[in-house]
Amino acid sequence: MIVYQADNGSDNKTFGTLAEAHAWCKKTCEGVFRGGCIIVQADVPLVKENILRLLNQEGGTHQYTGRRWKLTARGGIKEVDDPEAEL
Repeated sequence: MIVYQADNGSDNKTFGTLAEAHAWCKKTCEGVFRGGCIIVQADVPLVKENILRLLNQEGGTHQYTGRRWKLTARGGIKEVDDPEAEL
């Protein structure tokens, strides 16, 4: 199952779609600082052991897929290889 982890520098949150993560970043970041918001795609394995750990709040496992996005100053998103790279 693919999930998206958004981090705006002071808070982070996980969403089910890229659009939800993008909307949250736009809402929580000021226009000048939007470039500091990073969205990372992760894959959460849907196997019994992992689901039980998640349900028991023991911290399930996830694997990053390598895809990352940064918000632009105008509020759009752009996929980047390096989260520190300039847009």
